[in-house]
Amino acid sequence: MDSCGCGAWGATLRFEMPVASVDEIQVDGRVLPADAYRVDNGTLLVRQDGSQWPYCQDMSKPLGQAGTWGVTFRVGKPVPAGGRIAAGILAEELAKAACGSNKCRLPRRVQSINRQGATMAMMLDTFDDLDKGKTGIWLIDSWVASVTKPDIGFSIASPGHRPPGRQTTWRAP
Repeated sequence: MDSCGCGAWGATLRFEMPVASVDEIQVDGRVLPADAYRVDNGTLLVRQDGSQWPYCQDMSKPLGQAGTWGVTFRVGKPVPAGGRIAAGILAEELAKAACGSNKCRLPRRVQSINRQGATMAMMLDTFDDLDKGKTGIWLIDSWVASVTKPDIGFSIASPGHRPPGRQTTWRAP
């Protein structure tokens, strides 16, 4: 640490939001190689090259000069495989609907039937759950429901159970 109170912060920094990926880290005008850091538990930026994060930032200088450092990252959590599948199915069904395909699985509100000169229109789906974000396709709706359940506010713990330790959630490809 120098006389101004600046120096090294430590090997781990905590973000206040989940980190999906790190695009770039600059320290003193140089870009750190991607294998110099990783993200653990979605919020901990960990140096793994033996160095520590700087403690000070010279705010009078633009990023990229000596005395500055910055992290460019993407916020969010990776979409699980089930979500990617559900999104793909929904995109496919929306494309079918846009093309007027009769193989579209999205519910239709009204269908008309012509028989011997008489036309009848009937409501097939009332869209009762449309305001709840449902699509009418079971696979999509069940996956969304599985990840959007409200927190019921309690948990059960066993004295012999220990939560998992730190887990790496992002590493440079």
